[in-house]
Amino acid sequence: MIRVLIADDEKRIRDGLSVTIPWADLGMEVVGVAAHGEAALALARETRPQIILTDVRMPRMDGLEFLKQTKAFLPRVRVVILSGYDDFSYAQQAVKLGVSEYLVKPVGAETIQSVLVRLAHELADEPEEAEARPSPAPAHRLVEAVERGDPQAAYAALGEWRRGGVRDGTQARQEAIDLVDLVIQHLRRDGYEFREGDSPSPAAAHSTVLGLEEPSQVEAWLDRQIGALATFVDRNNRNNRRLIVRRALEIIEAGSSGDLSIEQVAQAVGLSPNYFSHLFKRVRGQGFRETLNEVRIAKAKALLEAGGHKVYEVAQMVGFSDYKYFAAVFKKVTGTAPTRPGRTRSRQDE
Repeated sequence: MIRVLIADDEKRIRDGLSVTIPWADLGMEVVGVAAHGEAALALARETRPQIILTDVRMPRMDGLEFLKQTKAFLPRVRVVILSGYDDFSYAQQAVKLGVSEYLVKPVGAETIQSVLVRLAHELADEPEEAEARPSPAPAHRLVEAVERGDPQAAYAALGEWRRGGVRDGTQARQEAIDLVDLVIQHLRRDGYEFREGDSPSPAAAHSTVLGLEEPSQVEAWLDRQIGALATFVDRNNRNNRRLIVRRALEIIEAGSSGDLSIEQVAQAVGLSPNYFSHLFKRVRGQGFRETLNEVRIAKAKALLEAGGHKVYEVAQMVGFSDYKYFAAVFKKVTGTAPTRPGRTRSRQDE
């Protein structure tokens, strides 16, 4: 299916395009709908559309600036402008940006559909080009470093990216944009929002890099953006970290008697297991497994003091399937072996 993005500040236009065009019949799907340029740019980075339908005048970022920035990382995207202004200067700028069609509102669904059919044929005749992507290992480490709010680790990952090969200005710019986009996508997924006027501002950042030609200039820009993003995370996470860990502790408390894994808890709080593990230990001062065992042993002590259960039964009740491991953990946490009150440990207890 051909991916289509719609951007227009008029809700009736967005809704009308979404429901009146027989997208499936055209072999297309609408992968995003945005009410302003900044939202459209974020969706374009995330969904990588092949066709964009956009207005020119939109709040927070106009259609032409949106297209200029989008073309930097999707150079072959087809663009149809739906404008309420029959303005030659707009059309002239649109031509420079490689716009496929400039339609003046009001425009009928049949006209739009015929343009879409033509663009579909163009895309069918032109195999989709493999998009440039940062090499996986440094990019993965870069994302994790920024998610932790650790600028130094992020710079180390950037150094590894630089050692990946010699790049000319265009290639360096494309890969730098891809790296920043990748980090921003992950941060949005983690719940961060970048509002107008925020620092860092993804929209302003991308506008700046488009004018850079020398690889050294692009690398300096990339350093600034990644450093700003890591600092942004660190600043915003100082309070959020404790809220996330508090929620994780509630999950551990509720699910400690079952087969609870770090992957399950990380998913429940919306983080990757690696990032959650680092964050949890940083806030708590101890790892996930140690905390889970402490919670289980506290429950085991309460059950043993209450009486009515053998030690091996208590072990199973608090989530330990291996009695010997339970006994070892119990002794490590409490300093004593697990026994029922008023008696020494015996085979019967086991």
